[in-house]
Amino acid sequence: MATKTRRLVDAVDDLAREIRVGNEIAALALGTAALDDVDTAKYANQVSARRQERLNRLRASIRAGLDLEEAS
Repeated sequence: MATKTRRLVDAVDDLAREIRVGNEIAALALGTAALDDVDTAKYANQVSARRQERLNRLRASIRAGLDLEEAS
């Protein structure tokens, strides 16, 4: 009788799933305020505004990954 061995692809898939769950748990620990966008108009400095825009894009990506985006 042949025994089924675990493939490397299966191990990587399992690891990716565990990392994804860990990231979701970490995002939930942050609280919802950490995932809210920040208004960049209040920044007088362009560098600060661009950094905040980048963080807002990252937050949007996280919300989309966690299915927290509201349907448009």
